[in-house]
Amino acid sequence: MNYNQMTAGRDLDRLIAEKIMGWATHRDWKGHLLYEAPGEGWTLIPEFSTDRSAARAVKEIMGGKISDHLTDPHHICVAALKAVPVATADASVEKTPEKKEKEGKKGGGE
Repeated sequence: MNYNQMTAGRDLDRLIAEKIMGWATHRDWKGHLLYEAPGEGWTLIPEFSTDRSAARAVKEIMGGKISDHLTDPHHICVAALKAVPVATADASVEKTPEKKEKEGKKGGGE
């Protein structure tokens, strides 16, 4: 995926929630993006790619892997996604039953 081509918005926010924050996400029946907050239930995903305070939280999570000179929320989100190793990013994405079955066959399955 070419993160440079992504625009600010809820799709980018969802990727940040899943790949950077490690949250399981889903859309409710109204189309709202939610994550399960411990002790709070399902909560709206912050607007990481458009809100400066939410983007600052992304920078803090990344622990210095993003330049202090970046201040635009969209650029912070893109930089965060590019800084995460692909294997780590892929591991945080929920696997479908089909993917799990294919992996079981590749590994010799039980």
